[in-house]
Amino acid sequence: MKRDLISVIVPIYNVEQYLDECIRSIVNQTYKDIEIILVDDGSPDNCGEKIDHWAKKDERVIALHKKNGGLGDSRNYGFAHSTGEYIAFIDSDDFVDNKYFEKLLTLLKQEDADMAGCRFFRNNIDNKGYRYPYPNEKYRFVGDKEYFLERLYNDFGVFCVAWGKLYKRSIITENMYPKVKISEDALIIRELAYRCNKIAYIPDALYMYRDRPNSIMTVQRKGTLENEKQVVMWLERDIDFYKGIHNNKLQAIAEKAYCYVLANDWNKLDRECQKYFQSRYFKALVHMIFNSGNRFAVKCKYMLLAFKIIFRINAW
Repeated sequence: MKRDLISVIVPIYNVEQYLDECIRSIVNQTYKDIEIILVDDGSPDNCGEKIDHWAKKDERVIALHKKNGGLGDSRNYGFAHSTGEYIAFIDSDDFVDNKYFEKLLTLLKQEDADMAGCRFFRNNIDNKGYRYPYPNEKYRFVGDKEYFLERLYNDFGVFCVAWGKLYKRSIITENMYPKVKISEDALIIRELAYRCNKIAYIPDALYMYRDRPNSIMTVQRKGTLENEKQVVMWLERDIDFYKGIHNNKLQAIAEKAYCYVLANDWNKLDRECQKYFQSRYFKALVHMIFNSGNRFAVKCKYMLLAFKIIFRINAW
């Protein structure tokens, strides 16, 4: 482990069109003490050649090539080859502000935090510009794991993703990321948070998230049982975890998030999927209603959906 070195891990697959912009934004950071680990995940286009070219141009760039294993597998592979005291993940079709690492590392050190994060802006689907979030000082905070997790379940946004954050190496372990295609970031965020004494955020939008046509996030997923199980797996695991440690408050807030996801997806789910999740929705709802953590209006909202499910009325 090298002191003050940031290891930047970039999983790469079929993003030839965007890759140079991503790498250029990392190379041109105001904070220079970084190693840039580019992981070619068996990409079928020219990404492999591109990262080899970048490795020749900049000695901080490390080009790695592996068989296709998915996003989580690539992050694990990059982490295994990293040497920095701090770790960051950037998706290869995104890019970052040139002060991204300078600001996050300053925040991490000033607050003696284990994880530091920021907000993001995003491109429009038609690529005519970027959507910058409204200024909101509520995103400036320093808190413990419970405060962070409350924010996570109430506003998935910037909190449940791997990117947009800087981590102390000590909270990440090898092979931490699961080999799944949906919600792989969210599956480990509670585990990461529980390894932190302190988590800090700033409201600056320093990360550009790209809505890319035909990406995993922009393609409309079918509401099949297999897909929806993956979508809510992280919340089911979190709920079971809180139940096991008797943390009723976080369990109830996670259950609210569980009800929220199912409520949003309900009209897209096929009959088999609705039948499977009906009892699970009610189970989460009952515990959530009778425990603290959520406002009364929130509880009423998800009770209303329960009645709509019972009477087979389309939800929202």
